[in-house]
Amino acid sequence: MTEYRCWTEVSLGAIERNYQRLSQTAPGSELLCVVKADAYRHGAAAVAARLEQKGARWFGVANAAEGAALRAAGISGEILILGELCEFEYESLFEHRLTPVVHDLAKVPELDRRAGARGVVWPVHVKVDSGMGRLGCKSTPREIAGAFGQATHLRLEGLMSHLATTAEEITPQTRDQLACFGRMAAELAALGAAPRWRHLSATVPIVHRHSETFATMVRPGLGLYGYPTPALEPALSWKARVLLVKQIAPGEPVGYGALWRAERPSRIAVLPCGYADGIPHRLIRQAHVLVNGCPAPLRGAVSMDLISVDVTGCPAVAPGDIAILIGASGGLALTAQDWAEWAGTIPYVILCGIGPRVGRIYVP
Repeated sequence: MTEYRCWTEVSLGAIERNYQRLSQTAPGSELLCVVKADAYRHGAAAVAARLEQKGARWFGVANAAEGAALRAAGISGEILILGELCEFEYESLFEHRLTPVVHDLAKVPELDRRAGARGVVWPVHVKVDSGMGRLGCKSTPREIAGAFGQATHLRLEGLMSHLATTAEEITPQTRDQLACFGRMAAELAALGAAPRWRHLSATVPIVHRHSETFATMVRPGLGLYGYPTPALEPALSWKARVLLVKQIAPGEPVGYGALWRAERPSRIAVLPCGYADGIPHRLIRQAHVLVNGCPAPLRGAVSMDLISVDVTGCPAVAPGDIAILIGASGGLALTAQDWAEWAGTIPYVILCGIGPRVGRIYVP
């Protein structure tokens, strides 16, 4: 097995169990498994392959390149490109059997022309802006039905939107979005243009069982990887080997800018990970890792390749020992949520920020 200085361990079994729990929570809805951004840095190819083995039929990516990479890895299920397409991505749709989302009806004629040139009828989802104010069209149901009524080589397969609020409770904004989406779907049905798939719910409404958001499809992303509830299993651990342990005298500084000075004789362990690997540059004082089952606070500035941690209160620590950044040790545990709170951000940022030079190992 390849050894690394700094690496993640990804449990495909945990992802599978999270998928099963989410499926049970939304039993009447198809799950579209969101694996964009390399499955939030869990490895899109491996994650999609495992989920496809367990019955997943739909996967969501951000762009055509991510979809093409899944096809190259042997994924045969449906792949929905959630983001807006650039013109140069159109060819990849047909080459790799990817389903586009239309965010502007002005794109429909060109997609129709390209599908017609291949003699195929291509499925398309339309995203409506129900209140997010980002991607998605503002077109009326009649305009949507009319655009696809004129397209001879496109099939309106899905209608989608995106909830702007991810609170545990249904907020007034979410209720407004649900009402808008419901009206759109009902009017399309009345016009004889009802799509098979309707979807706007992501992880948070699923785990909090807000079934009024589920429709015929739901789009879990973060939930597959174990967040944001204890009912799910974090699938990723993050580890680094101790490079060096040194004694620091009282008053001696550690790191750039002498942001921290020892107040007592201290032992400092240096780890081979920094902001180039995804460690947030600005952290509050409570930030720590686990070394030999003991909390080891970060000391000094986070640099590009290194962090320093205080192991004064830990059992004997030596070069080669393993520090836990995310994961469990000695009855203690750290999560991406902990790092997010220390950095003043969200766990998505922590997971997606894990850099490409961090190794990855798949474990049961």
